[in-house]
Amino acid sequence: MAGSSDASFGTARKLSSAKAREFAIVDNFKYGYRNREDVTNLPPGVLIVGSQNVLTNVSERVQIRQGYSLDGLVSMLAAPVLASFDFLTRGNGEVHLRAGGLTSAGNDGKMQYRYVAGDGTVTWRDLLTGLSSVAFNFTTFWRTDESLRVALFVNGQSEIQEWNGATATLASSDNIAGHVATVDATPTNGGTGYAVGNILTITTGGTNGKVQVLTVDGSGAVLTVALTQIGSGYSTGTGKATSGGSGTSATIHITAVATGQIVISGTTGVADSGFYVSSDQNLIINGNTYAYTNVFGNSFLGISPDATGEAVDSVIINAVITTPNAAMSGITATFQNGLIATMNNQVFLGALNSSVMWLSKVNDYTDYTSSTPRQVGEGGSLVLDENLVAFVVQGNPTSPTMYISGTDVWYTVTFTDFTNVDSSSGQTLGAVAIKTGKQQGAQSQAMVSSMKNNTILVSGEPTIDQIGVMENYFTQIQTKNISDPIKLDVDSYDFTDASIFYFKYFIYVAVPKNGVVRVYNLVTNSWEAPQTLPISRFYIVDGDLYGHSYSTFESYKLFTGYADRVYPGFSGFPIAANWVFSYENYGSRFTYKKANAFYVEGYINPNTTLTVTLNYELDGCKTSRTMTLSGNNQQFVCLSAAEGSLGKTSLGKIKLGGDMTPSIQGLPPKFRWIPTFTNKDFFEVNFEFSVLGVNERMELLAFGLNAAGSSQEPVQNKD
Repeated sequence: MAGSSDASFGTARKLSSAKAREFAIVDNFKYGYRNREDVTNLPPGVLIVGSQNVLTNVSERVQIRQGYSLDGLVSMLAAPVLASFDFLTRGNGEVHLRAGGLTSAGNDGKMQYRYVAGDGTVTWRDLLTGLSSVAFNFTTFWRTDESLRVALFVNGQSEIQEWNGATATLASSDNIAGHVATVDATPTNGGTGYAVGNILTITTGGTNGKVQVLTVDGSGAVLTVALTQIGSGYSTGTGKATSGGSGTSATIHITAVATGQIVISGTTGVADSGFYVSSDQNLIINGNTYAYTNVFGNSFLGISPDATGEAVDSVIINAVITTPNAAMSGITATFQNGLIATMNNQVFLGALNSSVMWLSKVNDYTDYTSSTPRQVGEGGSLVLDENLVAFVVQGNPTSPTMYISGTDVWYTVTFTDFTNVDSSSGQTLGAVAIKTGKQQGAQSQAMVSSMKNNTILVSGEPTIDQIGVMENYFTQIQTKNISDPIKLDVDSYDFTDASIFYFKYFIYVAVPKNGVVRVYNLVTNSWEAPQTLPISRFYIVDGDLYGHSYSTFESYKLFTGYADRVYPGFSGFPIAANWVFSYENYGSRFTYKKANAFYVEGYINPNTTLTVTLNYELDGCKTSRTMTLSGNNQQFVCLSAAEGSLGKTSLGKIKLGGDMTPSIQGLPPKFRWIPTFTNKDFFEVNFEFSVLGVNERMELLAFGLNAAGSSQEPVQNKD
C-alpha cells in the first residue's frame, strides 16, 4: 500500500490550507486496522498496533466491543474446549456439542451437550466421559431407517460414533409385565357391526389395553386396527377378545409384549422427539444405561434393568452408538478415522496419518464397498498425493463439490459417469488438484469453513484465504489471501488449536494460543483491531454468536453487555479498549508543526473515563501528552436530566453505573471536548484513546488537532 496519498484511503489536509483554530478532523472510520506498512505511511484514521477490543460499526464510528457472559455453569477446570459441533435435528431443533476438559491426567476428557431446562437454565451435560482424546471432527447424516438427522463423529480411533441429539424428561416409570408393545393390524376375527373410530378394550389376559378401529367392510367387520393404550398383564397370541364399540365378536392378535416402561413428559411422543424407534437401543438417565425394545406414544417399553428408582424430571437421552471399522464393510479395520464429512448422504472418511480417503455408499455410513465397475451411489476409496488435513463441501445444493486439503495441495473430488464399448456403465471416483503452492493447504479441519459461495481457511504459510469462484474470474477456482493487511500479526501468531468461522458477513479467526480473535469485515473488506477473547471455537444459538473457552471448560455468549466473563453474582472483568491511530504529518514529513488544542467528539457513558494520549514522533524520540475526560463532566458531555448529578436526582431514580442511554439512537450521551495545552513542535503525531472498566462505554465519532506550520526550522546538516 502506498503512503498517505493513496487514492484508496484519501489524502491528509495540507498545512498550507490550515486556518487559525481549525482542526484537521479525522472521521468516517472505514479503513479498519492494519499491521503491514510503516505506521507513518498510513493515512489518518487507520487503527494500528496497540489497538484492541474496539470495532468499527455500521455508522463508521469506532466503539468498545461488547463483552461476554457465561453460557452454562462456572467451571474452575483449567482445560480448554478443543472441538465443537452444531446441527439441526429432524424437526430443526438446535443441538450443540463440545469436547474438552482433558487435563494432564490424560483420560478425563468429556463430550457434552447443551441442555436448556424448562426455566431457561443452561447446563452442559455429559455425553461421553473418560476420553483420552477430545480432537473430534463431526458431520451430519440422515438415517433413512429412522428418518432422523444424526451427528457422526471421529477422533482418530477405528470407529464412527453417532448421536441423535434427542432429549426429554422423565414423567414416570414402572416395571410392570405384559404391556402391549405391538398388535397385528389385521384382526384375528373382524366380527360385525363396527364403525371406524370405535375403541375396543382387549379383555383376554390383561387390563386396559385398547385398540382403535381404522377400517371396516360393508357388514361392519373390522379390517384394520391400531394400538392406542398399552395396558398391562397381557401375553402374546391370537384371538384376544375385545369389548366396546358398536359391534361384536372382534378378536385381535397381540404380537409383542414388554416388561417395564419409561414415560417422557409433554405432549410430543418419543418418535417425534427424535429418539431412535428401532429395537435394541439404549437410554441414559443420570449416567445409568437402560435398554428398551419398543416405543409407543410417550413411552419406551421393555426396559432393562428396572428404572423405577430414577427421579421424576430426570433428563433422558439416547446413548451414543459406536460402530467399529471391523463391523463395517469394505474399509480397513485399523484405519484411524480422524476426518469425516458428508455430501449427498455419502460419508467421506480420512485419517490424519494417511493419504487414503474412503467413501461410503449412499445412505449407509457403514458400507464402503463397490462393484466392478463401480456404480453410482456406491462406496470407494482414493489414494491422494499427501496426507489428508480437512474436508469441506462447497457449491450450490444441487451440485455440491467436496474439497479435500492436504498439507500443500487442495483437491476437488470428481464423479464421472461412463459407458464402455460393451455397453456396461458405471461411475469413476477421482480427485483433481487445484492450482495451489507450498503450504497452501489448511492447517487443520477447524481452520476450514464455508462462507456463502467460498471456502475460508488458515493456510500453513500462514495466510487467511478464500477459495472459490471469485468475481471477474468466470468459473476458475481461485485462492485469495485476505490477511495481507495484517501480515505482521499473522506471521507472529501460533495457530495451534485455532479455528475459523463465518457469521453474518464477518469472518472470525480464533487464535487461542495468543488469546485473540481476529475479525474480518466483509462490508468494508478490512480487519478489525485484535479482540482479546479466550475463544477456541464458535457456535450459534438462536441467531446469536457464542464461543467456547480455551482457558477453562466453559462457553460464553459473545458481544453482550460491556464486561467480560459475566455470570450470576459476578459483574465481570473490565474490558481494556484501546484506539491507536496512524501517525499524521499533515502533508509534510520534513517540517515542524505546532498545535495547542485537539478536538474529540463521540458518545460516552457517565460512568466512563476516557484517556487521550498524543504521541509525538516515534520510537526513541517519542514523547507523550495525556489528558482524561470523565463521562459525567457536564461541561463537555450532554447529560440529560435522568443522568444528572446525585445532588439533583434522588438515588432511587438513576443507575449509579451510568448505563442509561436516552438517545433516540440507543447511544450514550454525546460529547465534544476541546482541551488546550502548551505547544510542542513536532514532525508527526498520533492519537491514542483508551477506556478500562466494567460496563464502561465509548464510541469515537471524530478527532483532530489544530496543527499548523511552525516558524521553527528543523536542525539541518550544512557543509
